[in-house]
This record gives sequence, C-alpha cells and structure tokens, in this order.
Amino acid sequence: MILHPLKLICLIFLSSFTTIVSANSIDSLLAALKVQDTAREKFSLYHEVISYYLQIDLNQANTYTDSLCFLAMDAGADEDLVKVFGYKQYIAFEQGEFESAVNSLKQERFYNIKTQNEFSEATYNRGLGMVFYHQQLLDSAIYYFTRADSLYAEKYFYQGVSEMKIKIGACNYYIDQYDKALTNYIAAKGIIEEHTNDTLGLINILNNIGLVFSYYQNSDKALSYYNEALELAKTVKAILREDMLYFNMGDAYVVKEDIIKATEYYRKSLVIKKENNIPYGTNLARLGYCFYQDGEHDAIAERYLLDAILELEKVGNTFALKDTYEFLGELYMEANRPKKALKAKINAVNSIGEASNGDGFLNLYTNIIQLSFQLKEYKQAQHYTLLKYNLQDSIARQNIIDKVYELETNHQLENKANQISLLNSEKELQNLNNEKLWLFSILLILLLCITVLFILYKARRTKELQLSATIELEHNNLKLQHAILMRAKQELEHNEFIESIDKSSSKVLRKVKNSNRISKSWNEYLDQFEDLNAAFFANIQNMAIKLSAKEIRLCALILKGLTISEIAHILKVQNKSVEAARSRLRKKLNLTKTDDLYIILANYNK
Repeated sequence: MILHPLKLICLIFLSSFTTIVSANSIDSLLAALKVQDTAREKFSLYHEVISYYLQIDLNQANTYTDSLCFLAMDAGADEDLVKVFGYKQYIAFEQGEFESAVNSLKQERFYNIKTQNEFSEATYNRGLGMVFYHQQLLDSAIYYFTRADSLYAEKYFYQGVSEMKIKIGACNYYIDQYDKALTNYIAAKGIIEEHTNDTLGLINILNNIGLVFSYYQNSDKALSYYNEALELAKTVKAILREDMLYFNMGDAYVVKEDIIKATEYYRKSLVIKKENNIPYGTNLARLGYCFYQDGEHDAIAERYLLDAILELEKVGNTFALKDTYEFLGELYMEANRPKKALKAKINAVNSIGEASNGDGFLNLYTNIIQLSFQLKEYKQAQHYTLLKYNLQDSIARQNIIDKVYELETNHQLENKANQISLLNSEKELQNLNNEKLWLFSILLILLLCITVLFILYKARRTKELQLSATIELEHNNLKLQHAILMRAKQELEHNEFIESIDKSSSKVLRKVKNSNRISKSWNEYLDQFEDLNAAFFANIQNMAIKLSAKEIRLCALILKGLTISEIAHILKVQNKSVEAARSRLRKKLNLTKTDDLYIILANYNK
C-alpha cells in the first residue's frame, strides 16, 4: 500500500459564522436560554450556544441548529435563517453528507437574496467551491473560491478574503502545487494578523504551512507549526481543530518513522471524530498501517484495516478505500495468505472501477495475475492479463495522444508566438512613430515656449532699464538738491559763526565773513590771533607747553569771553565735548580745581 501521510484535513473556516465561547460560560448560556422570553435575545443566545458546540460536538450543534431553525421560521427572522443554513452546511460537510450540504447551500442563498445581503453572491460561490472541494473536483473548487475571493475583496471583507486564500491554498496542496499553496497561506496569515486577528483562521494557516513543510520532508519544521496551532486550538477549545492537528501530527511522525508517536496522535484524533460523529475510516487505516510497521501485530493491523474498510464504504471515500484494500492485500501476501490477498487486491480495483488508468492499477493487475496463477485461477489470470494489456495499450495510446496533443499545442503556440511577435513588431514600429511624433511636438512646443519667454524677458528687461534710468535721474536730482541745501546750510552756519565772534576782531572777522570756506577763515583768524597775542604764545613756549590747533582755537574763544554753550554752538559740538576739551587743556596747563582758566590764559597774554 502507498500510504498518503500528508493527506490534507478538511479546512473549514469556523470563524466566518461563529464566535469563541468558553466552556465556563456554556452552562450560564443554556440556563439563560431556558428562561428567556424575548425572541431577539433568545436567537442571540442560540447563536452563541451553536458556536460553542460547533467546535466540540457536532451532534449537539445540529440539535440546537434545528431548534433555532423552527423558531426563526415561525418569527420570520430571515437573517437568522441565513446563519442557520450556514451552520447546517458546515455540519453536513464535516459529517460527509454532501447532498444535505448542497440543500443547505441553496436555502442559505435564498435567504441571502431575500435579505439583500451584500455578500450573498460571494457566499454562494464559496459554498459551491466547498461542494467541489469535498468531491475532490479541485479545479472547479479553485474557480469558485477565486470568484468568492474577488467578491469579498471588492467589499473589503478581509475575513472572507483570508478564508478563500486558505481554501485555494488547500486545493493547490492537493494537486501538488506546493509553492502556490504556501504563497496563499502566507498571504492569508498576513491578512489575519493585520486586519482580523482571527484565532481559528490562524490555526488553519499554521496547520497548512506545516503540511507544506511535511511535503518538503522537513518533519521537524512541520511539527513545530502543528504544535503552535495545537496550543491555540486548546486555548479556544476548538476540538475539531485539535482532531485535524492530531491526525496531521501522526502523519508527520510516520514520515519520521516514529510509529509509537504516530499511533498516539492517530488515536487522539480518532476519539474526537467518534465523539462528534465524524467519519473516521482514515484514522483506522492509519492505525492499521502503524501496527503493521512494528512487525509484531499483524492481527491487530488486519482488524484495524477491515474496520477502516467498513467505515470508508459508509461515506463513499473511494480513493482511501482503494488504498486500504491494496495495503490489506500486501499484508496478506506477506503473511502467505494468497486467497485473502487476491480478494483484497480485486476489491481495491473494484472500489474505483476496472476502467481506471494509471501505473497504480498496472501494479494491482500484476499482483492479481501472480496470485491467480499461484491459486491456479487461470481464467481470472487471463481476464486480468487482458485488462492489463488493454490498460497498457490505453496508457500507450493516451501517451501518444498526449504527445501528439503536445506537439500540436507547441506548434499552435509557436504560430501564435510568431503572430504575437509580428504584431508586437508592428506595434513597436507604430509606437516608435508615435514617439517621434510626440517628440517633435514636444520640441516644437518647447521652442514656442522659449520664444515667448524670450520676448517676455526682453520686454521686461526694457521696462526695467527704463525704470532704472528714471530712478537714477530722480536720484541725481535729489543729490543735486541735497548738495544745494547743504551748501546753503554751510553758508548759513558760516554767517552765524562769523556773527557770533566778538566785534573787537572786526578786521579779521570781516575778512572771515567775506570768505567762502570756514576752515580758511579759522586759519586766518588764528594767524591774526597769534599776531595780536604774541605774548601768549611766548609764555606758552617758555613753559614748554605744546598746544594743538584745536586747543589754540579753544584758547582764543575763551579769551574772547565766550561761554561753554556759545563755544559749542560755534564749533557745532555738544557742551560735553567743550567741557572735555577744557578739562584736557587745564591738565596741560597744570591747573588746580580752584584756578580760573580765563584768568590764567589772560595772564599768559600779558
């Protein structure tokens, strides 16, 4: 038997219609349900109770779902009926009752349309995808899941989007598209962590990532993801998720060849399935394989495999049934029980049909032929020999057809590629011409823009020059006016200065008054002062005192008996400046505070 230890467990999103209810609160919910009279409150309690039992007991969940269905129909509560038939779908899928699931899907769609639910079309496509998923028509399942994904994305319903990506990833996994599966799982994980924070969804994703790593023969990595998911499942009391994880952990330990651990986890999964009325034939088949592997419990292995066959026949799981019959035949062949081995091998063929093709059936036919010859069942051997040859011919013909189809397809693809290449060349040429036209247009527009900008610049520059000339002319006029005013002011000051001089120096003063330059008048005045006051300068020289021109001017003004204010007015300085000059002059003349500067200067002039 070829064991499929990585078989994917059904991935349903409980979180799309359930909430997590703790075990401690279920008793209070049930008590409240019995005494609650208000319809709306009662419906709300029913939803919480059903959500709880969907995680741990499908039979109880189904009982409460039926009760809620009757109440909601009597009350005309269409929105509650949408949820009711969603629950019924989930339960039917989990229990392998596909016809019931399809009926519930139709009812759900009817009430979704009636209530104008914005997700009605997306939910219906999701349901169709689930139907095809459970029937192992995975291409169809991917198609409907993808449609639902797009519809949910249009409404920004992130929980629905993440659920669809998980389901598409599950289909990818089943058809050996493991890289695509992992991509979808990672995308779903990111959506949940960023937008929904959905624990149950995260459990599913961790489980599925573990399955992919199992395919890559990295059992330790797979088990780390399973254990992480299992801890979350235990935290939220998600019993059915625990079943899924136990089963897959058993498969991982089979790959690691740790049969004892594998048996432990398959049994944990089996207990949960039995308690929740979930088909458990695959668990029995796995346990039979484990007991066969230890080499000491063939009888126990046989019993598990026979019980598995009975359970698998009940639910119509034909592929698992074929594998189980085939493995049972191997067990009988090694135990040298050819009759039972032959019967098991024939049942393996019949479980799917003699018309099925594939290398697996060629091996089965070969085993049946060998066992038939061993038991001298020559007609049977001849029959299956003919079937084997027909199958080989069919496979050969199919291979030829596939090869011809491949050649035709490649030829068509090559022609199509040539046509596309020709079209692309024409398109590229057209694009090149368009680009040239665009480039010429842009250059022309650019040239026009530059011309316009240059004209505007010239006009603006001319205006600026004219304005600058006008401003400069006005400035020169202002300077000229200022010069005239300053000259007039100087002449006025000069006249005032001359008039302030004592009348006694009339000869010099008249000469200064008639002068146009103050500095020249001062020099002439000082020369006259020196001529008229020769004794003053002689006495100063005898005392070795050297006076500056400004100090001599100050002495002349003081000797004329002018006050500090008058001197300041004549010299056009502040009073403080005259006082400071007087103070410096007193120091040079070595005067005390009590000495009168005027008297001292007058004495020097004697």
